[in-house]
Amino acid sequence: MKNSSDIKSIQNFLPEDILNKIDDQIIKNRWGYGWKSDTTIAFGHWHIEYNLSPERSINENALGIEEYVPPILLEAWNYIKTNHLPDYRLIRCYCNAHTFGTEGHPHYDSNRDGDRTVVIYLNKKWDCSMGGETMFYEDNREEVIHAELPKRNKAVIFPGNILHTATGVARLCPDLRMTLMFKAVAPEYFDKDRDTLQLFLQAKGTHLIKHSATTFCGHLLRTYDLLKKYGMNKDVCLAGGLHSIFGTNAFKQVTVPLEEKNKLIDLFGEKAVHLAELFSKIDRPRTLERILVNPVSFLTDPQGNKIDVTEQEIQDLIAIECVNLYDQKSLNYWTHLTKRGKEIFKNN
Repeated sequence: MKNSSDIKSIQNFLPEDILNKIDDQIIKNRWGYGWKSDTTIAFGHWHIEYNLSPERSINENALGIEEYVPPILLEAWNYIKTNHLPDYRLIRCYCNAHTFGTEGHPHYDSNRDGDRTVVIYLNKKWDCSMGGETMFYEDNREEVIHAELPKRNKAVIFPGNILHTATGVARLCPDLRMTLMFKAVAPEYFDKDRDTLQLFLQAKGTHLIKHSATTFCGHLLRTYDLLKKYGMNKDVCLAGGLHSIFGTNAFKQVTVPLEEKNKLIDLFGEKAVHLAELFSKIDRPRTLERILVNPVSFLTDPQGNKIDVTEQEIQDLIAIECVNLYDQKSLNYWTHLTKRGKEIFKNN
């Protein structure tokens, strides 16, 4: 059960002078249409991204972006940090806007426990007849645990892994429903291994490669995050974050040639890189699906050649595959991997 006490609603959140300067900043910027809070939904809404770093397309960012946001938004963030989120690291900053017919869709901002979202409502006038509430739900999507009407200069601070949405704006609403978001991570959740992984993936340009619904970089980082969330050890998490870096039987693009794997070993360790190499060589997911029915002590490549592995390596590869497929919303195509995935998710 999600705890509604984790959701903090604060009136008169920012000093008036900062809020007015934010209004001026938004007027200067051009809204872009089509941003999706849920990439599986065909419809989007209006959006302005304020992370001006070269890698601003990485939504799964966990590196600080304070130096890349406009001065007034940095001033607002420093106020928030001082008064509400001491020592947190700012990882995203953006505005969303909705008009009638561009409602949001239930989504999570993060799967990391330490992430917090700050939503600040910007409209100068709003009442209940205009709709547009922010709704928070139980994971089963059957219970509302909290609701907020978008009153000016009210803020909601909540864990990013709570399911939520901006509900539809009423037909009679004459204006954009505008919100400003700051996303941050708590200091106890700073992760040097993940930071190293993200910097490496960015340097290799993986944030520019489309993969499933987002980017290759985003998929690899989410795989790392999910494996860590479900209690896997450091080597398995890093292997998940590298799992297609050498290419696979399904994903043909090679980001790092196997001949250069020693460079990865220096960064991530031999065990993690070895698991990523095995993942690149095997006929997956078929081989891993079959092993869950008829256990064997070896794996096979797409040509049927035998690959010697340990039992622990098989189990680690199965965990990586379950999370990999889950992130791509294709785990349910594989009966026995689905069953194992449910065990992993439930037990952790």
